[in-house]
This record gives sequence, structure tokens and C-alpha cells, in this order.
Amino acid sequence: MSHAYRIRDPATWAKAKTDYLAGLTAEEVCARYDLGLRAFHHHAKEGGWRRADQPDPEPLEGDEDEDLAPARPFAELVAEALARSDRALRRGRIIEAQRCLALAAAYRRLAAESEAAERQARKAETADSIDALRTLAAIADAGKAEADFVTAQIKAGVADEDVQTTDELHEVHGVQSLDAQLAALEARIAKRERLGAPANDLRRELRRLRGPPDG
Repeated sequence: MSHAYRIRDPATWAKAKTDYLAGLTAEEVCARYDLGLRAFHHHAKEGGWRRADQPDPEPLEGDEDEDLAPARPFAELVAEALARSDRALRRGRIIEAQRCLALAAAYRRLAAESEAAERQARKAETADSIDALRTLAAIADAGKAEADFVTAQIKAGVADEDVQTTDELHEVHGVQSLDAQLAALEARIAKRERLGAPANDLRRELRRLRGPPDG
């Protein structure tokens, strides 16, 4: 028996929605569950019920011939989602308005996460740059220390050679054989050359012992 004013529990409306989305017409669903046709259409509109065989909903103002735009700043996406929510609400599309509000909130969260990630990336980049500079400074310091050490070794070798020059010459002159004297001088000259130290004094003594060339 039908009544002018019917109150149905949520379970009945859930079954009605399932049958409607499965393909039954609104009239068939209302007859099956003893529902008022006007109440059924109201629930369908509020709940956003739409069967696969129904045409696409009327586009919102500004949607016609809209090309897919490239990625835009989150602030613009939030503003657009809020504008779409407002238009849908004014047209009575409650579910669509709620979805647009949720989309705006999601864009806000994404914007906050993106900003946080960018700040973290900048901090990491700064830290990497500082570490790189410290590494280069350490390498430069190590290179300078090594160069100073080599220089000190050379200077020490030259000083030793200078101190020993007189004694060496006396030792060389003490050798009975001229050939032995020449060999000793040549050995001392070669040693200085390996150290990168001057050996002009030894070369002069070597030329003196050899004498003027024959002829």
C-alpha cells in the first residue's frame, strides 16, 4: 500500500541506489521499494547517483573546450578548486561541491609538503657545499704540508752539503789516485743533482783537477 508521505530507513535507500545503478529505472526502483518518485530523485541528486548509461553531466561554466593545462602553482589550483566548488553549490550539486572542497584541501597539503621538501633540499645543498669546501681546504692544506716538507728536506740537504763541502774537498784531495778523486767528485755532484741542490763549487773543483783539455 502506498502512502502520500513515506519514511524509509537508510538500508532501503541503499538497496534502491544499488538497483538503480545496476540499471533499473527510477520508476521500477520506486515500485519495488514503495518509494515516492520525487523523494527518489531528491536522494539521487543529493547522493550523486549516476548510472553508466546516463549522459555526462552538464559542464560547469568555463569548462567548455578547456585544454589540459601544464602544471601550475598550487595557489592557482586551490583557487580554481574553490571556485568550482562555489559554482557547483550554487547549482545545487552538493556532492560535487564537497569533492571540489576536498580537492582544494588536498592541493593545500601538497603545497605545504612541496615547500617543506624544497626547504630541506636547500638545506642539504648548502650542507653539501660546505662539506665540499671543507674537503677542498683539507686537500689544499695536505698538499701545502707535503710541499713544505719536501722544501725543508731539500734545504736540509743543501745545508748539509754546504757544511760538508770543505771536508769533502779535503777528503777528495787526500785520495792518492787522481782518478779516485775525480770519481768521488762526480759522485758528490750526482747526489746534489738528485736533491735539486747547486753543485757549482764541486764542478769547478772537478774541472780544476781534470786540467785544461788536451790539444
